[in-house]
Amino acid sequence: MGLYSTNRVASVAESSDALIESMDWTPDFSIGSVMEAVIQIHENDAKMFDSLIECDFISANNISIMTEAEAEQANSANDEKKKSKIGEKIHAIIEAIKNFIQKAAANAIAKITDFVKSDQKIYNAYKDVLKVENLKDFEGIKDFAYPSNKLDSKNIKELGDQVEKFVSVAKNAKTRDAIDSAHETFQNESDKIINKINAEIAWGFQEKQSAWKPNQEQIGEMLGVVKNASAIIKGIKEHTAVIIGELKKLQNDAKAVLKSKAETSETEVYIANKMFQVASSSAKLFSKEFAAYNRTATKQIAAYRKAVILCGRAAAKSAKGTDESKSDKTVEQEAAAMYVLGESSDAYVYECLAY
Repeated sequence: MGLYSTNRVASVAESSDALIESMDWTPDFSIGSVMEAVIQIHENDAKMFDSLIECDFISANNISIMTEAEAEQANSANDEKKKSKIGEKIHAIIEAIKNFIQKAAANAIAKITDFVKSDQKIYNAYKDVLKVENLKDFEGIKDFAYPSNKLDSKNIKELGDQVEKFVSVAKNAKTRDAIDSAHETFQNESDKIINKINAEIAWGFQEKQSAWKPNQEQIGEMLGVVKNASAIIKGIKEHTAVIIGELKKLQNDAKAVLKSKAETSETEVYIANKMFQVASSSAKLFSKEFAAYNRTATKQIAAYRKAVILCGRAAAKSAKGTDESKSDKTVEQEAAAMYVLGESSDAYVYECLAY
């Protein structure tokens, strides 16, 4: 078609519509791990960026080849289409990650349930002998950190607060500078949160001890996890519920931001795109935090199991009145046996729970 065809406005509009409609901004989370989902969201962001650049090129081209009135009409229609599509894709990506996390949590709980059922022999072997009095001569587990009673959801709630602060600005933003400032603040604060997640070396555990022995309350906790892990399963359910709640709130916030704009212009599309970026960043951070929580829960299960096996072994020997020589050779052999048992237990847990 020639540059000066009488149908040029319709043809450019049609090409813009086709481009916008073909934008594939929603990743497929049907397979893979939580962290693979995060990678797909990053890829999704790149698709969004490329697609909007192409749309901007068409808008700029319209100004070059059309009359001012024609360009304004075509670009206004394109802006409305872009804003609408951005809203749809915000909803779609959050819905996808929400469903993915729910399935991942259910899968983790199913694996833990099956795992503890297969471990009943350990519980039955030590439940009656694992007592403080039977550990009085036990030197303790070397370099061991006992789990904290419960993991928390502070990171998720902190991120949710940062989203709310951004949304409160975005609803009333009239300029790019205003939304850029709010977005920069969100990025800086969310970076601090993800750094906390990445640095959570001791999260979920007490301080490591050179030689650790349990008290009676800890013995009850250890045996409880090996028996049914109900406290850890409950924690995963509660934590997942907090994340899903924040994702639902994020969906509603995004709708509120897009609906707060009575007219659609390039600035409103820019604000909508910043809302998309916040939604995408939040989805990634929620996913990373979910993975970190479940990874730590797996480590806790491994630590509880290790403690039951090693302490139970020592308690069983004490209960039987086993008389062992304290020669250097015997001490070395016992230390080696304890080390191998502990490492084997950890490896077994991580393999079974796919960590």
